[in-house]
Amino acid sequence: ILRLCDLILSKQDIEHYTTSNPGEVLEGNFARQFTSILLDIRMPGMNGIELCEALRKIVRPETRIVALTAHVFQEEQDILLKSGFDQVLTKPFHEAALLHLLSNR
Repeated sequence: ILRLCDLILSKQDIEHYTTSNPGEVLEGNFARQFTSILLDIRMPGMNGIELCEALRKIVRPETRIVALTAHVFQEEQDILLKSGFDQVLTKPFHEAALLHLLSNR
């Protein structure tokens, strides 16, 4: 999913940063510069809910955090939203869905 997002955003000339290391995003004030953060729910070393909760403590209040997940049941999506995510984008998704999500603030 990381490669797909990177390809889509690069193709559209959208400035972005990708990493497969969740801890890297938490270092210093690095995450404070982002307006949107896309998090896969399944990551090595830390799940997306844990990272979202940690990020909420350091990012600006207006930063949008989006869960990327294969969980399609509404109950599962509700848990993600209650855990601090602003939106949920279910996998697999199409380029248009990602771009639409990023363009709607």
